[in-house]
Amino acid sequence: MNIVEFEQQLASQDRHYDNLTPLNHGYVHIRFSGPFNQQTIIWDAHLYSLAYYINNIKQAESSTAKQFIWVGDENELGREIKIALNVPVIDEPTIRKSMIMVRQYKRLILGRHEYGDEITL
Repeated sequence: MNIVEFEQQLASQDRHYDNLTPLNHGYVHIRFSGPFNQQTIIWDAHLYSLAYYINNIKQAESSTAKQFIWVGDENELGREIKIALNVPVIDEPTIRKSMIMVRQYKRLILGRHEYGDEITL
């Protein structure tokens, strides 16, 4: 599906993103449109609470991590992006704020971008 079809589909359903998983408090998988390298693309986004990321994804002995945005390659769903945030749950407001953050990040490039203080659980 190209970007025009994707945005038309969202508009016809009066939605801002395509939810690929139910909200389960610590993780959600969505798709949304936004800029990257001066083009509008489809983002294949995985949003994590930092606690969920540390406990379920990181799989390291350390119980610390920083918030991050990781931009990966394109796949069949769009350009992969993983975002870990220091929030208690991934809810509707967090999803919307994350989309705004990605859309306004002017120098977003491939790779991992950490920010903020290191969080210990």
